[in-house]
Amino acid sequence: MHERKPTDPLSSDDMPPTFFHARQPWTRHVAHAAFWAHIALAGVFASGWDVPGAFDEWFLVWIALLAAAGLLLPWALCRFIAPLRAAITPARLGLYEFLGVIGMLLGWGGTFGLYRVGLEYDSLVHFASCGMIAFVVLDASMRAFPRLAARRTVLLWTGFAITMIAGAANELFEWAGDRWLGTAMYGEAGQDLDTVYDFAANVAGFFIGAWAALRKQPKRSSAASPRV
Repeated sequence: MHERKPTDPLSSDDMPPTFFHARQPWTRHVAHAAFWAHIALAGVFASGWDVPGAFDEWFLVWIALLAAAGLLLPWALCRFIAPLRAAITPARLGLYEFLGVIGMLLGWGGTFGLYRVGLEYDSLVHFASCGMIAFVVLDASMRAFPRLAARRTVLLWTGFAITMIAGAANELFEWAGDRWLGTAMYGEAGQDLDTVYDFAANVAGFFIGAWAALRKQPKRSSAASPRV
């Protein structure tokens, strides 16, 4: 039986049947560790640990569980969407998951007060997160959907729409948390136009992520088409 290498394409036969798979690139192991860390963190919050700041512990429990679920998303999409399963390598999947871990860490930093320290941390999170989302969406789309990759304008507008929706959803989440849940996520200290700056950061992040994804397109091959 052929032994799959980290750079070999995934398929319905050798795609990891579960998110937890031992023989994977180190980036996937980091994602696995981050997943269990979020589960453990939810347990700590649920146990009644007093968290400094204006946060309800139950809210942090759900945030930790939501973050853990988010780390499952790249694998789930590659597992159940045939073109992605046929085109994305374990190494690439690990890269997507590793970027997700970075995004989670940035988000937790803001949740515990960095949004309000006056260092433009909120805008940094929007910039970095939207850059990573744009990169993953465009990179995966070019590898799995070669016809879409050939239509550059459609590809970019699709990626832009997805990235802006994600950025807007995050902004609404920050606002709703502060208004109804007692959090302190919305706005930099002394910054009245937080949403304007954040949306500008979203757009700038998209362009950087798009540049990173498009500067070296994958070679077209049979691996780009779903296997029967």
